[in-house]
Amino acid sequence: MPIAKIISEVAGAMLHSILFNYVFIFIYVIVIVFIRKQYEKYLEFYRETSGYPAKSLRNMIEEIILAGLVAGFITSLVVVFTGITISLETFNYLFLIMAFLLFVNIRYVCFSYAGGILAAFSLVFKRPDVNITSVLMLVAILHLIEGILILINAGKDNVPIIIKSKDGITGAFITQRFWPIPVVLLTILQEGQGLGFVQNIEAAWWPLFSEGLIKQAMPALGFASLLAIINYSEVAITRPPERVSRSNAAYILAFSFVMLLIAIASEKIFAFKILGVIFAVAAHEMIILHSNRREQQGKPLFEPVERGLRILDVLPYSNAEKIGLKRGDIILQINGKDIQTEDGVREVLKSYPNFVWINAKMWDGREKTYEYRFFPSGINNLGIVSVPREREVTYNINYFQNLSIIRNLVARFKGFNRSAG
Repeated sequence: MPIAKIISEVAGAMLHSILFNYVFIFIYVIVIVFIRKQYEKYLEFYRETSGYPAKSLRNMIEEIILAGLVAGFITSLVVVFTGITISLETFNYLFLIMAFLLFVNIRYVCFSYAGGILAAFSLVFKRPDVNITSVLMLVAILHLIEGILILINAGKDNVPIIIKSKDGITGAFITQRFWPIPVVLLTILQEGQGLGFVQNIEAAWWPLFSEGLIKQAMPALGFASLLAIINYSEVAITRPPERVSRSNAAYILAFSFVMLLIAIASEKIFAFKILGVIFAVAAHEMIILHSNRREQQGKPLFEPVERGLRILDVLPYSNAEKIGLKRGDIILQINGKDIQTEDGVREVLKSYPNFVWINAKMWDGREKTYEYRFFPSGINNLGIVSVPREREVTYNINYFQNLSIIRNLVARFKGFNRSAG
């Protein structure tokens, strides 16, 4: 099958699933509704901490859908060209495990955990009959895509918050992202119906896992669509959020390449199947725990200062962004007036000055003067989130990374019982 023909077939299978496969559409809509609910909470929290959201909810949903479709198409091409085969029974089990993990803890909504759990059951109990090599390969490819998506979005849509620290309070950032990834895979037609559109094809190219194809799919191969969900969360306390994202992306990309090598070896050597199952779950969990521990145990970066006003975040399209102010800058003076609080900033700017000059201290300790002309109307705000010296309200970062639907339902049920009693 020519390369152009394969690309056309993959695109057609994905398009057909999204537009005409009612089961796939239903699942896709449910996932989008769930993601929308999460982003509603996320933007509400952003409004609470910064005053207004960086983007509208509609824009955020459109972005994640578009990114998911592009990522899904690229993933599908890689999966099909490598010759990965996933049975329709495996599709169903992966979907059920992902749904269960969603109810347990939102942090575990990851194909690495779902694939690892399914492969482990297959190894230990010999049921269900799963092509473990293909599952491990799919884990590797999806995390390669995840690492790329994290790099592309590094430093974007971070929520600034104030949290408690050993010495009082400090500024921090939380990030929560979801991407629904529709993936077209090869499947075996004779196994009957399942979750996804199936189309007859001819495997006339040389796939990476050719032996698996020959053994499992001699009668006929088909395309089927699986909806994977990439969920990424992070907290930045000791480093700027863009640096945390790039660091985590590097770990995830390294994870995907090692996972790929293990998957390739597992086709010939059974021991690598066991190693791959353990690595898929344990290594991924270690990446998350290492990042969180480093941020929570290190020295906070956005601590209050005795002189001046430290900037926690510069809001998008704000006057501060035009002036050139950065996260972490310490404002010392505005138009010659000493600044200690946000009230001081508002006092200086209440006369709508047309020309603004700001003396600030950067991360390396050097002082810099920023200048900007706001003709003809002037400005009365900068559009920043600052780190106060005192704060009555602080936030628990663990809530956003470990949301449990089951725990919330139990809490609501207990509350209902108490009110009923």
